[in-house]
Amino acid sequence: MVDLIVSGLGGNLDSYCLKDSYSDDNWRTGKIQLRCTQIGVNLHSKARYIDRGLSRNLPFGYAGLCETNFRGDLFYVSIVRDGIGSFELDVFNHGHEEGHALFVLGHMNDLYNEALRLGLKVPFFEKDAINSDLAVRRFLEGNGKFDFEFALRMKDLLFNETIANVGGLIALVKFSNDKELIQSVNSQIMKFKPLPDLE
Repeated sequence: MVDLIVSGLGGNLDSYCLKDSYSDDNWRTGKIQLRCTQIGVNLHSKARYIDRGLSRNLPFGYAGLCETNFRGDLFYVSIVRDGIGSFELDVFNHGHEEGHALFVLGHMNDLYNEALRLGLKVPFFEKDAINSDLAVRRFLEGNGKFDFEFALRMKDLLFNETIANVGGLIALVKFSNDKELIQSVNSQIMKFKPLPDLE
């Protein structure tokens, strides 16, 4: 049996993205650029990423999923979204799932820096981004062995979803002209209070 972590949820669910397609030639490696946030990153040598696009078969109530799995010594991250709703909602959901992917791939600092570059307010983020990225790298270097700090961050649903919402906000800034919506989303993100430092 394969252990599956659905980003932001934890636990074991049937895979809606991965579908045992680990040999699929579409898995991205090396330098990639995400579609909606347009953030470019260099993936860890053990990381594989794929954006599976739209699916109408997601569980009820899900606008998208980011799934992660270790297979051998490789770490697989896959995103999918439902595409139901307005243009702005789809852009936000796509960016949101890319935010999850950046977090679990160890590129939260890239997400933070892009938010700053766009003039967005996410002041709680810097130390968490650096610490989280280091925890992910330790996780990947350990071939998926348990990393206490990484596990705590993965289990913190509010933290995880707030990080993903920053991805959605970045996507909105890049693809939407609805300034009121962008300001509203940014205001909601500013209400988040991070966990105390992990030491």
